[in-house]
Amino acid sequence: MKNKIVYLTGLLGLWLLTALPTQAQNLALGKTATASSANQPASRAIDGDGNTRWESASNDNQQFTVDLGSVQTIDRVRLSWENAYGKDFTVQVSSNNTSWTTVATVTGNATTYNDFTNLATSGRYVKMVGTARATSYGYSLYEFEVFGTSPGPGSNLALGKTAVASSDQGGFEPAKAFDANNTSRWGSTYNDNQWLYVDLGRTANITQVNLIWEIAYGKDFRLEVSSDATNWTTAKTIINTTSHVNELALSASGRYVRMFGLTRNTGYGFSLYEMQVLGSYVAPLPVELTAFQATAAGAAVDLTWRTATEKNNVGFEVERSANGEAFAKLARLDGAGTSQTPRSYRYRDAAPLGGVSYYRLRQVDADGTAHYSPVQTVTRTAPAAIAAYPNPTANLAIIAWPPTEAVATRWLLTNAMGQPVGTAVLAAPGNFTLDLSAYKAGTYYLTVFAGEQVLGRTKVQKVQ
Repeated sequence: MKNKIVYLTGLLGLWLLTALPTQAQNLALGKTATASSANQPASRAIDGDGNTRWESASNDNQQFTVDLGSVQTIDRVRLSWENAYGKDFTVQVSSNNTSWTTVATVTGNATTYNDFTNLATSGRYVKMVGTARATSYGYSLYEFEVFGTSPGPGSNLALGKTAVASSDQGGFEPAKAFDANNTSRWGSTYNDNQWLYVDLGRTANITQVNLIWEIAYGKDFRLEVSSDATNWTTAKTIINTTSHVNELALSASGRYVRMFGLTRNTGYGFSLYEMQVLGSYVAPLPVELTAFQATAAGAAVDLTWRTATEKNNVGFEVERSANGEAFAKLARLDGAGTSQTPRSYRYRDAAPLGGVSYYRLRQVDADGTAHYSPVQTVTRTAPAAIAAYPNPTANLAIIAWPPTEAVATRWLLTNAMGQPVGTAVLAAPGNFTLDLSAYKAGTYYLTVFAGEQVLGRTKVQKVQ
C-alpha cells in the first residue's frame, strides 16, 4: 500500500491547559469480528496490534462488524486505517444484528484517522459500511475501537502554538501537528532520533499528551518537558508500542513539550497528525506582557513589546536563534521595576540572520528568577538567495547564488540544534561544491558570508 505524512506555526498570546481523561476500555478488543470479505482476517482489526489489519476485497461495497457480546453503552468509535482507507462510509449500531441505526456518515474522507465521539447510543453490534474506497485496494483497517465514554471537554494548550522540529519534509511542517486538522501532518525525514516540540507560551501543569499518528508512527519515543527548550526532563518513555493513537497521562510541569522519537515503526519518518497537550497554566507572571512582535524592517529586524503592569522587573534580555532550539543573548533593556502604567519597549537587530530567525524575551525578576515570552519568527530575504542542488543529497551539493557586489569569503554549516559542524574559507568568489559525505543523515543549515555580512542561507537535507 502507499503512504502519506504533518506542521504548524502559532503566534503569541500572553505570559496560559485542562484535562481530558485517559483512554477508556476498548469494548471491541478481542471480541468476535466478521466481514463481507477478508483478504486479511477481520479479527486483526480488533487485536490491539497496530501492525496487523483487516483488508477487504477490492470492491466498494464492503462491511466490517464487531460483536461486543452484549448490549453496551457506546459513545465513541475510532477507526485507524491503513493507507487504503474508506472515502465514503457509515458507522452503524444494532442490538440484534438485524435492525441498524446510523450514528456517523462520512463522505470524501481524506485521512487515515477517524474519531467519532459523543454518540450517546447503545448496542451489541457495531458496523462500518463502506460505499466508496479511497484507493484501488480494498478497505484496510489497523484497528476498529469502541468505547463507552468520550474524552471530556479539555483545553488543548498546544493548539496553534509555535512548533519546532529536528527535521521535516516539504509540505509536512511542524505547525501541522498543532492545527486540529487530521488531514494535515508533520513528517520527519526517514531517520530515527527525530523530535518535535511545542512552545505553550508559559509554564503549565501537564496532565496528558495525546499523539495521533499517521501510519508512520513511533515505535519507541519519549515525552519530555522543559522551561527553556534547552534542558529537557523525561516525563514518560514508551517502548515497543504498536498503537496509532497514544493517550498518555502525565504529571509534569514545563513550558515546552517534546516528542523525541527514538525508533520508527516503518521505513518512513515519524508522522503526526496531531500532538495535543492538556493541563492548566500556572499562576500569571509578575509582568503582564500584552504584545510582542518581531518585524523585518529593511536590512534590520525591529522587536517591540508592551506591558500592562510590572512587578519587581529588573529587565528584558532579547534572545535570537537560527533554529528555535539554541538561543543566544543579543541585548538587555532595563525594566520599570514595579509599575501599574502601560509601557512600551523597542530593540533593533541591526545585523539579523538571513532566512528564518526566532526571537524571544527573557524577563528577569529582582530575585533572579526568569520567565520567557512566546517565540516570534521572522523570515528575511538575504541580499542574494543561495540555493543547493540536488537537495536532498547523499553527498555532494552545488551551492550557487545570483551575481552580487558582495564577495563570498567563507561558509558555515550548522546542524538542526544550531551547533557548528563545518566551515571553510572560499578560495573563489563564485559557486562551490559542498561535500556532505562525512556527515550523518539529517537537516543542516548552510550560511555563506561576505566578510561579516550574511550573504545568504539555505537548508540542506542529507540522506543516507
